[in-house]
Amino acid sequence: RSPQWVILRYKKLVYHYIWGTKIETVSRQTLSAPVKEGGLGIVDFETKSRALQLSFALSVIEEPNAKVFYMLKYFLGTRLAKLRSKWSHLRDNSSPTAKQPTIFYQLVLSALNDLDSRVRDKNLKFTSKAIYLKFLSQTVASPLLSPFWRAYIGPTLDSDDHWSLVRETFTENYKNDIAWLITLKGIKVRASLRSWRYIDSDKCAYCDRKETIDHCFLNCKRAKGVWSAFSPTLSALMSSPFSANVKTVFFYLWTSINAKSDRLARFIVKTIL
Repeated sequence: RSPQWVILRYKKLVYHYIWGTKIETVSRQTLSAPVKEGGLGIVDFETKSRALQLSFALSVIEEPNAKVFYMLKYFLGTRLAKLRSKWSHLRDNSSPTAKQPTIFYQLVLSALNDLDSRVRDKNLKFTSKAIYLKFLSQTVASPLLSPFWRAYIGPTLDSDDHWSLVRETFTENYKNDIAWLITLKGIKVRASLRSWRYIDSDKCAYCDRKETIDHCFLNCKRAKGVWSAFSPTLSALMSSPFSANVKTVFFYLWTSINAKSDRLARFIVKTIL
């Protein structure tokens, strides 16, 4: 397994690059979730190293001519034979068996037992990717939509569909990132910064009202002026009056005309944000 200092150094470099400050507004577990499920697909280094370690050891089992095969058989042969019938050949009386595995093989055995407790399909191919995803599923979960947004859009939103719209390749990544942060309420507005005790006032610098995400992007006088300027364009594109609100701007919930017009409308909305 990778040394702890390597894991800590990796995390420090990656998360500082993502956030640029010590304020992390989205959990690291969410960041490691797949992109299509609302995460960023950031590799969980510790979990990945476990998966690589286990997949390497198990690949040796399928290669009896490999130089390290008898080393693995010596330390783990008897123990592995108990886990899978197809590994029964690893236990025999013609070769010696270690009384106690080394630390490396203890970690391999521990990881395999952990994987076995989570996988029902005993025919799972032991690739590093498959093992990594199985381990990851226990520590990472798709983000849940905030109850604050549910109050506006109701309980019927399909999260998978929404994340696909947030991350569509037609729009530049930095614009998609803003839409992603808004959905997760991870934008650093004055209301959240005050709740985290980084600043003393949560008042909008322009209109002196409380600066929440919806206020900042929709309800502030300055924001309303911007949406008023673009509403005719969006209305013409959608062939119906466009009203800037949580449902249309943050979640793209409008009456669909056709895929091309919808995609262009989302591009304009994200660009305005």
